[in-house]
Amino acid sequence: MTTKQFQGVRIAVAIMLATSVSIAVSRGSYIAPVIAVIAGLIIISLAKRQVKDVLADERDYKLAGTAARWSLSIFSIIMLIGFFILFALKDKNPEFANVATLFAYLTCGLMLLNSLVFYFLRYKESGDKKNILKDFKHYLPFLILALVAAFIIAIASIRMFTPEDEWICTDGNWVSHGNPDAARPVGGCR
Repeated sequence: MTTKQFQGVRIAVAIMLATSVSIAVSRGSYIAPVIAVIAGLIIISLAKRQVKDVLADERDYKLAGTAARWSLSIFSIIMLIGFFILFALKDKNPEFANVATLFAYLTCGLMLLNSLVFYFLRYKESGDKKNILKDFKHYLPFLILALVAAFIIAIASIRMFTPEDEWICTDGNWVSHGNPDAARPVGGCR
């Protein structure tokens, strides 16, 4: 199979996936799209093995690494700007604080995942695996401490940003939850 034929197979699989997933989701089936994606991955994997030409070279991999670095940086900056803007506007809508917190956690999670994948690949490519394992054992207590601290901070921030004393709309009536400082809202609720 040539590279051009392989590209045709990829396009055909993408079209079939888009069609089958959209039809399945619109009919309320969520298992069929998973099966379709797995089948598409298998078809592409089998077709890739049949290609006789070079699909990618070192330049492509270097460009992919550079693109990934730029993408991570740009995504992180956009998410942090969104965090600060939404957190500044939390007085206008309390849900902005929750979304801002989600942005911050997504950014931190993505950076942590990037670091873990980087160190895993570095370990995999390294010829001196014993020293890397020794370094990992040295840093393991700090890693565990950082994970415990992150867990405590996550629980504390969820508790702090979850409104406790407020008025909640239940069956068309305002019901107090805790001891709200504000007076009961005027007008009906839905």
